Amino acid sequence: MIEHAEVFEVVVAKMMCRQVSYAVKTDNDDDCDKPGTSRRFEKEQEEKKYKYSNGLDAPEEIDFTAIDEDSLRDRLEQITNYLRTGHFYCVWCGSLFDSPEDLEENCPGDTRHAHHGLD
Repeated sequence: MIEHAEVFEVVVAKMMCRQVSYAVKTDNDDDCDKPGTSRRFEKEQEEKKYKYSNGLDAPEEIDFTAIDEDSLRDRLEQITNYLRTGHFYCVWCGSLFDSPEDLEENCPGDTRHAHHGLD
């Protein structure tokens, strides 16, 4: 069973990915949203449009409880790795580091367990 903490971790990681990508523009900023699936998925996503009350496009709300546990963990790992390697940001520390060396020296690891001793 997927724990709420795991769902929350994916949501937070994705949010941090977008915030870091906004602050530090790169050619790979779309990596936060790549589902890594088929063209059919992409077409379905294009057909679904959500709007805010002011008329601006809004992102679709993802139902993370409908995603199987392995996929959820894989997605969390992908986002975490992208932030660490692309932007030197650790989701678990909540810190943006100056370089890969700074990240290695001052961050205990790339998992929740390394930071908090939780499984």
